[in-house]
This record gives sequence, structure tokens and C-alpha cells, in this order.
Amino acid sequence: MLGGETLLLIELAGVDTPFAGNDTSLTAKFYGARDADDPFFPANNFDIPTGETHCCEFKINPQSTAGVPSQARARAPARLIRGQLTSLVPVAVTFTLTIGQAPHPEIRIEKVRISAQVPANLSTLDDGLLGGAVPVNTLATTENPYCKTLNNLCQRTAKNSTLIDLVSSILPPDIDLDVPLDGLERLEGGASGRIEHCFAADGTRIEPQDPSNPTSCARNPELADGYSVGITFSGVRASVVGVGQ
Repeated sequence: MLGGETLLLIELAGVDTPFAGNDTSLTAKFYGARDADDPFFPANNFDIPTGETHCCEFKINPQSTAGVPSQARARAPARLIRGQLTSLVPVAVTFTLTIGQAPHPEIRIEKVRISAQVPANLSTLDDGLLGGAVPVNTLATTENPYCKTLNNLCQRTAKNSTLIDLVSSILPPDIDLDVPLDGLERLEGGASGRIEHCFAADGTRIEPQDPSNPTSCARNPELADGYSVGITFSGVRASVVGVGQ
């Protein structure tokens, strides 16, 4: 993210000013963002580089908003106690993963909660933690850029694979996202390095969406579980200068 390819804005709406460290009623809003510079210049995303005069300007990804007037799609009630930010309700957050070739996919994280330390001048977010779960079917629709060649992650090339093919070869899903909860589903890979079979928690086979493509069973809505993620982060005060195209 330091390279500026993938950016996430967190707005703390409703903070009482002057800020004294506590605010028990505010809203955390989440937006995917793009570098506002044209041409692309990520060196000034987080501070002012030598020879420059400004930094930290972004455009909101239009996919992050909905409604009239436009509002953040992802929002959660939050509070600040002695400068510690904590969200109070888990929400789903979607952002653009700009890895590999365009068009870039959207990554959806379910049950997101965040925490961070906020100084009195509201200039940064420090010691941040974003936790949630990435659904299997999100990873199953996201191209895997890592296994086009052999490397430490990929012991075989799989040029047309998705991220779920890679992730499931390392560890199984660990978060039950079904409503109601029904146990963890199971994925089996084959010699090709791609998923070949999917099973519900009770052992029932989950059929592929495309009968000619066994790995598409991971895209079946019946397979709703996911992988827990924890992302540490820090942030600086940002300026929104528009909405991207």
C-alpha cells in the first residue's frame, strides 16, 4: 500500500471539536481511494517530499458510495476513549485491489472492525488494526498474480489460477460466514495447483458453477465461509478533492 496502488480512506464523521480525547458517538466511514495526482505520483501520498509543497490528496472510488446524495456504502458506529478509536459494529468493506493487470478486482472483507490511536490534533491514525474475514468466493473471482512463475509461494505454475487456489493450498477456511452458522466448508486442490472439489461442512459436495470448470465450485454462493485477516495500518490526515471516474 505504500506504493499507492491500493488506498483506503477512513473518515471519522461527527467528532466533537475541539477534540479532548473522548467522543462516544461518531461514525467511521470507509472508502476506496485513488491518488489525485495526474500523472500518478505516490511519493506525496503520506508526506511532503523534498521540492514539493503539498501531500495527501485523493479521489474517492465511486464504487465506495451509493444513494442520493452520495454516502459511504460502508460505515460503522464508533467511539473514542482517551484517544483510542474502536468501531462498535462489524461491517462489510469493499476496496479495489490494484495488483496485476487492469481491470482490477474488488476485494470484500466481511465483519470488519477497526481500532487505532488518534492524537489530540487529529492528524494521524496510529497503531491501527483492521480485522475481518475475506470470503472464499471473493478470492475465487480474483486473479492470482503470484503463481505465473515458480517462487517460494508457488511450487508449480498456474497461469489461470485465482487467489483461492493459492490460499487454500496453504490453509483451510477458518471463519464460518453462513447465516445461521453451519460449520466450516472444505476445499481440495489437484495436481494442477487449482481447486478441484468443494464440500459443505456436512460433507455434501458443492457443485461447480460451470460444469466444465471444477474450480468454479469455489464461486458457488453455497460456499460462503472465509479466511480471517488482520491488517495493521497507520494513516495521515487526507484531503478528498473529488470522485474518481
